[in-house]
Amino acid sequence: MFRAGWTSALLALLFGVSLTGKFLVGYHHGAGNDQRLAGELQRRLAGDGFATSTEPTITGLVVHAARGSCRLTARDGDNWTALSLLFQERARPYGSLHYLYRGKVSATPPRVGLLIDRVTYRMLNAFGIDRLRPALLAVAATPACDVVALGRIFNGTTISFSDV
Repeated sequence: MFRAGWTSALLALLFGVSLTGKFLVGYHHGAGNDQRLAGELQRRLAGDGFATSTEPTITGLVVHAARGSCRLTARDGDNWTALSLLFQERARPYGSLHYLYRGKVSATPPRVGLLIDRVTYRMLNAFGIDRLRPALLAVAATPACDVVALGRIFNGTTISFSDV
């Protein structure tokens, strides 16, 4: 009986460590997901009168857009720690970098809400349930752009954890 209890506890511990590792390890979403996100950004911007194009870069697919004197560049901001400096440098001609998440605009990526979403969606994904979740976007825009309005345009943009 004592041995069975230890075995069960050890298996439960290993299972917990395994799942925790999967949730905490950074995820990689594939090129198909980058293309889906870039396409969604382009559709939303075109619907608001922007001319758009995409550019494959080391930081992933980047969307460029222009309408009048407003010019902007946007990309998936979810791996901001690793790639934000590269993107920030490339986006410098546009202006300061902003993060858009759930319709809100900030100078830094959100912490708590994004973490809760990541953990929730990673748990679902670990069990084979791939759900779209709100996308964190990194956007640099010229001063002529209304960044708050961009937050409304991009509100509802989603991304997946799977390597579609």
